[in-house]
Amino acid sequence: MNEEKEITIVFNKELNKALHDISEHPNIMINEADLRSYLYSKFIKLNPFSKIYKIKALDTKTNLLHTEYNYAAGGRYDLAVLCPEDLQSEKELNYKKILIGIELKLGEGKNIKTIYEDIEFDMSAFDKTNKTAKKGFIIHINTDAETPKNQLILLENKLKRLKAKNKDVTIYYIEINEDEKHYFIYKI
Repeated sequence: MNEEKEITIVFNKELNKALHDISEHPNIMINEADLRSYLYSKFIKLNPFSKIYKIKALDTKTNLLHTEYNYAAGGRYDLAVLCPEDLQSEKELNYKKILIGIELKLGEGKNIKTIYEDIEFDMSAFDKTNKTAKKGFIIHINTDAETPKNQLILLENKLKRLKAKNKDVTIYYIEINEDEKHYFIYKI
């Protein structure tokens, strides 16, 4: 199995575990920075993310996992996993190729119009013409939410149409209602 495929498998498995943990204990997240820190702390403990790579061309070392990482189109991913085969390129460390780009949102009681607009905006970070990351993840967590079922179905259908524009992006919408002690995780 090649290194990129192995990294992607480990990432997917650990992301699913982390999202379930967050959903069951939403009070561990007060803001988006907490979410980013939590996910970083989960991943950095694991090989291949903790592995240190020597970059001969730049006479330095780094790992694959970074926060607030620049991408070629001029933005930043909340979390990024670098492509291991690009680490030896002459490019500056801030502009290496990205294997996995992650955009995060944490909101409270947002309506579906705002949620869709947020996710649609984040989707632009994965624009196919820029091909900023090989794989993308948008994770939107809505706490204190009580969205009616018909509105959730409408949102899910709109997100499916949005995802159809770029199949390399996985969208997670997580709705948490702490009062009622339930949550939904939609993976699109």
